Amino acid sequence: MTVHYIRTGLIILLSFLLGVGAFSNNASANENSLQSYYITDMDVSDFGFGEVNDFVSADIIDGFLDSKTGDMLFQPNKNITRAEFTKILINAMGIETNSSSQIFKDVSPNKWYFDYINTASSLGIVNGFSPDQFQPGSFITRGQMAAMIVRAFEDTIPFPASVGQIFPDVPSHTRFADEINKAASLGIIQGHRDNTFKPGTLADRVQAVVIMFRALSNETESSGEENDVASFVQEFLTNESEAFSKNISIEVYNKYTTGFYNAYATDIVRRNNELIDQGYEVTLSSDLTNMKISVEFLTNRFAEVKVTGTSNYGKFVSPEGKIKEINSTMNNGYYFLKKTEKDGWKIYDQYPEESK
Repeated sequence: MTVHYIRTGLIILLSFLLGVGAFSNNASANENSLQSYYITDMDVSDFGFGEVNDFVSADIIDGFLDSKTGDMLFQPNKNITRAEFTKILINAMGIETNSSSQIFKDVSPNKWYFDYINTASSLGIVNGFSPDQFQPGSFITRGQMAAMIVRAFEDTIPFPASVGQIFPDVPSHTRFADEINKAASLGIIQGHRDNTFKPGTLADRVQAVVIMFRALSNETESSGEENDVASFVQEFLTNESEAFSKNISIEVYNKYTTGFYNAYATDIVRRNNELIDQGYEVTLSSDLTNMKISVEFLTNRFAEVKVTGTSNYGKFVSPEGKIKEINSTMNNGYYFLKKTEKDGWKIYDQYPEESK
């Protein structure tokens, strides 16, 4: 998996639309949804920014809305609870949650984390502190996090059968020593500058995301779905091109996309339709004649697909007869997809080739 830093792609078209005509100041529900994908309390140079950006784009994690400023915050240094980390695990793995009878007495059916914890427990990913106590609100330690990661990915990551001691503060009798050493041997978890791991130290939100991202990147690459994934992207771009000729259809984006890509694309549809309501004549088209598609990365859960050879054209005629045109290659670049048990493959983000 590739760490992403700067979003562009569709921004080319949106920037042009913004410059064509005045839009209403009424914020739509989709605008509010789009805002949730822009984390304001992390910089590009911060540890874990790219991984957080990717997980936010894919709807694996959520930020916190600052009610005073309206900013979306990630709070990277905030400790993360056992329930919160379990949710990230289930979301990142694309597992459909299931409602079942109560397993832990302290995990109430009316809590948001009930289905996540029950699902993870039924799969053997999480254990309680006792047969009926999970302690969902307790902050997770680095050792516990390593153990959950190894249990969750033991079938899809080639962990070594046995590993010697890696960290001086994690001898063999340490709880979760085996899982810590296995995860460390593949670089999924790392120690501190003094080479200690400190398994009892509480983990924070950005550490949780980075470790999860590394685990997903270490999964065995799939060799059976290249054609399916490539065909999916080709089908999307073909249907999108046809929709352009009909002034863009939101149904195309709802069928093929999710997360940030869906929010951004549907916002473009809204703005385009608003121009039409103002009396503009809008013509959009895509040329896919020389399109080439290659699968750059593929596991059973995530894919990265490269598209080249396409071009786009837009023409906007104002009610006064003023004409603005745009030529771009916004469809070229890297498409990032995730696969879930419920929805199958969906595109959640796209970056131009030069940002790679």
